[in-house]
Amino acid sequence: MANDREAVVVSGGCCIPKTQKYKAVAGNYKCLWAWAGLSKVDRLTLDVITFKHVFRDIKTAQKTSASVSLIVEVQIMQDLQHFARASDYFLGKSIEEIGSVVLNVLEAHLQEVYGELTLKCIQEDMNHFSSRVQKAASRNMWDIGLLIHNIFIADVTREEMI
Repeated sequence: MANDREAVVVSGGCCIPKTQKYKAVAGNYKCLWAWAGLSKVDRLTLDVITFKHVFRDIKTAQKTSASVSLIVEVQIMQDLQHFARASDYFLGKSIEEIGSVVLNVLEAHLQEVYGELTLKCIQEDMNHFSSRVQKAASRNMWDIGLLIHNIFIADVTREEMI
């Protein structure tokens, strides 16, 4: 049984057609049949998930290393096509494992966007660059069934060479 903030996904057993990998129900206390010992039951949260991370060694246009403190809010998309993609990527994964995927995608886009800018320019308008990173990363997140609700860059500082 699924509560209103999660999806239940059943794979295996005799109730799943051979043309499908799994059946899923989401929200509103809907039910799905599973056979003990034959079916595998997984759950995916439909809540907004927040991740906080400090990315180190992000290179700017001047080849200066910066630390970027970032907060991102994502959610598994609930339309059929994107939910299927999210299920393929995240079934059986913990929130931490989902976070690892999200943060890897974001790091690549941070490197891309910040590599075109100076540290001073970034620090003067962090909101603008948050939206640039969100726009750049959104397509990749959609491809894995995630929606970015918000990216907030809390701090950008120059890393000192040791």
